[in-house]
Amino acid sequence: MTHRIISGLLITLALACRGQPQATSSQAKTPQPPAQSTITVSDSLNALFLKLPIVQGSLGERPSDFTGDRTVLQAISSFGDSAVARLVDCLDRTTPTRVTYQGRPIPLGLLCYVVLDYTAYYEAYDERPQHDPNRYAPWPGNVDMSATPEQLRTAKRAWQDVVKRKVYNLT
Repeated sequence: MTHRIISGLLITLALACRGQPQATSSQAKTPQPPAQSTITVSDSLNALFLKLPIVQGSLGERPSDFTGDRTVLQAISSFGDSAVARLVDCLDRTTPTRVTYQGRPIPLGLLCYVVLDYTAYYEAYDERPQHDPNRYAPWPGNVDMSATPEQLRTAKRAWQDVVKRKVYNLT
């Protein structure tokens, strides 16, 4: 019975969100959590991604500084390579979430980056020559928690290249 109710809620949510334009910062409204949110082993990756905007929590200076319910984040991460591709695709999304940084809601793309950071990593310096003075230069696929939409778009392009070449590692 509970499974049918959750499935019905997810379908309703998906239909309600279909075709809606993404909010800009001037129109951003924080989504409200559902009355009941449970994660089951049978949740699909699609269903878990629908739950991301309603995850509640706050971020510190690094992705690992997330405070809140990590259930959805960990469930997405458990999908491994499938999750990586979806998370990279999500990096430029501006939909507001219920996760905050310095008291303000973060965009969905930044939350996807946080989950990506839990799921995979890429060592850019491994592909640079050992004596290259830029070997340890910052890689544009890494962003901080105050990343701008442009930085997230740049990170998405950098991660798309890494995924295409299959040179990342799962955590």
